[in-house]
Amino acid sequence: MPIMNNEQINALSQTIAENKKELTKLKLAQQPKKISDYQFKNKENSNTNLTEMFGSHKYLVVIHNMGKSCSFCTMWANGFEGIYKHFADKAGFVMINHDDIDTQIAFAQKQGWTYPIYNAKDNSFNKDLGFITDKGGLWPGVSTFRKNTDNSVELLAQESFGPGDDFCSVWHFYDLLPEQFSY
Repeated sequence: MPIMNNEQINALSQTIAENKKELTKLKLAQQPKKISDYQFKNKENSNTNLTEMFGSHKYLVVIHNMGKSCSFCTMWANGFEGIYKHFADKAGFVMINHDDIDTQIAFAQKQGWTYPIYNAKDNSFNKDLGFITDKGGLWPGVSTFRKNTDNSVELLAQESFGPGDDFCSVWHFYDLLPEQFSY
């Protein structure tokens, strides 16, 4: 039990936790949207369909990453390495970005990423899912999918990444320090 026990802090923390649960319910209550079986380039520079990324799983988590040039995306991706193994028996887990294959492979090796990475530069996947801005810029986030028995794929939920989000624990540690770090 923490030494500091401020009733106002505890009450607000409880409210936030309850609101997060409600937000999760609302996201998952949305009607799934059927999507195409997009093709991506894999590390061998061969085509891989979205349905293949599921492996033997019914569900797939896709990380939309802006690539090597984004330090925030690199920080998120480094954090995902620690949770990747926890998905092994629950869902497929992959990262996609628009960097060329050689850049992806070299950077993933340098960072120690072991999860699968695919190239989405030659398809409309990111645009169709809303992770390309109106001006053509990439936006980071996550999408979850279900593969049905007929091999069709449905988009279940999405979330954008940004400073302070729940997908990178670093932000929350920064928030506990007296000097606020700029995101």
